[in-house]
Amino acid sequence: MKKNKNWVFYNPIFCYNKTYMWLTLTIIFVLTIFLGEELMLFVGAMMHIGFIPFWQTLLTVLLAVYFGDFLFFYLGYRYGERLIERLIKWRLVKETKVEKIKGIFNRGGSWILFVSKFAYGLNHLTQMIAGSLKFEVKRYVRNQILASFVWTAFCLFIGYTFSAVLSDIFFDLKALTIALLLIFAAIFALGWLFDCLIIKIFPRS
Repeated sequence: MKKNKNWVFYNPIFCYNKTYMWLTLTIIFVLTIFLGEELMLFVGAMMHIGFIPFWQTLLTVLLAVYFGDFLFFYLGYRYGERLIERLIKWRLVKETKVEKIKGIFNRGGSWILFVSKFAYGLNHLTQMIAGSLKFEVKRYVRNQILASFVWTAFCLFIGYTFSAVLSDIFFDLKALTIALLLIFAAIFALGWLFDCLIIKIFPRS
């Protein structure tokens, strides 16, 4: 079996054990629904290393992102303010953040649906609030088809590219893993900062 010189290691399990491959893809699908940038970056890196198959994984995460967005939108659309108030009561989300996102929507700022994809911890809440405000469904679907594709491709590309660059520098898997974790941590910090800036810059309606 020929080994790609750019890969730190090659996992042959997927060549012989399809059950293991589909189990892994199923786990990735479920995690993608609830997690965000951290998983996408990790998956992108693993796609380059060769631990998971490229095209099957790309399709899996894209479908999972679409499903997750529509799921949280539906929850907001179906249960509305009652659900959001419970999340606030249980301290799962901050009331100030909810009010600011609502304020942006009320001023016609539907762009927040796209921007929230790149702000750490803001995406799911934004989809839910959009549903609770009875955002036009057809418009929402058109928006998310593009936004989710761009976000997924961007995050996977970043993870894949960093892994490709670092694998040429760190031939040892342990060193590569540490380098990836440090870079991903920096990206999460930037996402968190972006989230805070959105909340502070745009006041409540």
